[in-house]
Amino acid sequence: MSTLVGSTRSDVKIKKNRIRLYFYIGTVVPVFVFMFVYSLTITNSIKKQHIASIDQLSESILIEKKLFIKNSVEQAIYIIDNIYLGKDDETEAKFQLSSDEKTAFENKVRRYLYGLKFIDKDQYIWINSIIDFNGGDDYAQRLIHPNLPETEGGLLSTNTIDFQGNKPYEVELAGIREQGELFNSYYFKKMGSNEVSNKLSYAKLYEPLNWVVATGIYLDDLENYIELERQKLNEVYDSQKLTSTILVAMTMLFTAILIYLFERNISRLVYSYEKEISGYSRELEKLSTTDKLTGLSNRLFLDGILEKVLEKSKRYKTPFSIILIDIDHFKNVNDTFGHQAGDTLLKEFSALLKSNTRSSDAVGRWGGEEFLIICMESGQQGAVQLAETLRGKIATFDFSIVSGASASFGVSSFLEEDTPERIIERADKALYQAKRQGRNRVVVSASGLS
Repeated sequence: MSTLVGSTRSDVKIKKNRIRLYFYIGTVVPVFVFMFVYSLTITNSIKKQHIASIDQLSESILIEKKLFIKNSVEQAIYIIDNIYLGKDDETEAKFQLSSDEKTAFENKVRRYLYGLKFIDKDQYIWINSIIDFNGGDDYAQRLIHPNLPETEGGLLSTNTIDFQGNKPYEVELAGIREQGELFNSYYFKKMGSNEVSNKLSYAKLYEPLNWVVATGIYLDDLENYIELERQKLNEVYDSQKLTSTILVAMTMLFTAILIYLFERNISRLVYSYEKEISGYSRELEKLSTTDKLTGLSNRLFLDGILEKVLEKSKRYKTPFSIILIDIDHFKNVNDTFGHQAGDTLLKEFSALLKSNTRSSDAVGRWGGEEFLIICMESGQQGAVQLAETLRGKIATFDFSIVSGASASFGVSSFLEEDTPERIIERADKALYQAKRQGRNRVVVSASGLS
């Protein structure tokens, strides 16, 4: 009997180790695989989201940079076209320049471009003069180039390549020929160094002279930032895979922590670059509405204000007037004391105008030494009184560079049939009369239409 019992116990012995093995294979291993795969899936999803966010952020910054350089070129063309050449009935004649006049004009534009300052110290504006729109060797002349002044006057070829084998001049000419403008990316030497870097440029054709006016910015910082973020992502991703393999039970928790950290990191980056983009937008808005030297409104902004005020006056039958001001003998200041002294006078003159006008009035630099004041809801009498007050203060003001400075004033008031051009024309004629009558005086335009 004892033998039987011993034999039975031996036959029904439970193999605990095998049961434990089956349990692990049937439960822990599937859970491990599931959690590992799920962790990898979540990690991959996070990685894709991060990459998409970085790409989207990069694209947004690139769009803002494109807008910035395009506005820079268009503003330069506007100044060349409106201030240096002028928009009037004689514009076409002004392009028929003698050799000496052409050289003087080019030098004037060169001084303007060389004097420009940008937030990015490597940014500048250059001009190439197209000789042959079909391209080839000697298709254009390098006219103005602050980065390579020694090459000005040299000829360019569409067969020129950068160090990666691209032909930037050929691409630029094709875009100019087909659309009159283009964005282009190529490699070029940085300003003041021999470092060659990827550059994003914008070029636009100034048709009256067949000039290609262009500017660009280098993309090193953006590329380095994106590459750094991608490297950080790969490091985190590899670490997550290793952690998922070793600590299966902690995978889900660790993944949740990573998601939280990634989201916080992305949110922080997005918030940081929203502020940066907002700063670019504010700077662009300021550049588009403000005269850089004087801090007053520029002509483009004044044009917009004048149109709105004129429309409002016609609709609601409210008066307004404009005062056109010109500093007397300003050219003598530049010739005698230099352009820096002239700039100082313009700044002090602008501050004097600003401090002696109402906050509701629009005060701006109309061009050169000319200034415009739009007197809101002010008739002719009020505008003349303001002009006389300003004239007297200017005549007695102790300017730091020039003593005894004066200004001439032309005043015109709103008429029902007015357009912006007509009210400006009347003020301009009145200003001309003030200068003919001896300067340092206020002349009111005739009430009749021009």
